[in-house]
Amino acid sequence: MDENEQIEILKSTLAEQQRFHDELTNSFDDTKNRIVVYIGAILAILTFLCSGAIDTSKGVRERLFIPEELYGIIFYFFGLTCILYALFVLVRAMKMDTQWEVYTDTSDRRIIGSIDNRLTKREYLQEMVNGYEDASEKNLKSHKIKYLAVQNAFLPMIAGAIILVVLRFFQ
Repeated sequence: MDENEQIEILKSTLAEQQRFHDELTNSFDDTKNRIVVYIGAILAILTFLCSGAIDTSKGVRERLFIPEELYGIIFYFFGLTCILYALFVLVRAMKMDTQWEVYTDTSDRRIIGSIDNRLTKREYLQEMVNGYEDASEKNLKSHKIKYLAVQNAFLPMIAGAIILVVLRFFQ
């Protein structure tokens, strides 16, 4: 394979790496937004369900709508545990912000003509491809952490909300 063919392959590989990086960045942003929305939904449900807790004329059990029966108490605390678990998982995922890698840092890479005059176009393209591959590998790990947190919190959030709403309105 001659030099021109290698350059064309590297150009197309670089374009594909840039496209993948953009898609991964958009997906990461969507996942972060979903985390914020889910946290807001959990807090809204808890606020709605516990809105009667301020009324001091009622007992604690009545204000927090804790059922009298044993099975009701078990369901109540199971639902509350599910909601709080989902909230904990989402807040923890939100706080785990790792450094998002973007391959634009030229301090440790050679750019044509600026640092190394002997750098060929093929070598430059190869370094760019390698830089995007390294950044994508690191970013995939960050994305996976947040995505798994959303996956792990969704069902407990829904189950806890349904259980608590049913207990609140049908006791």
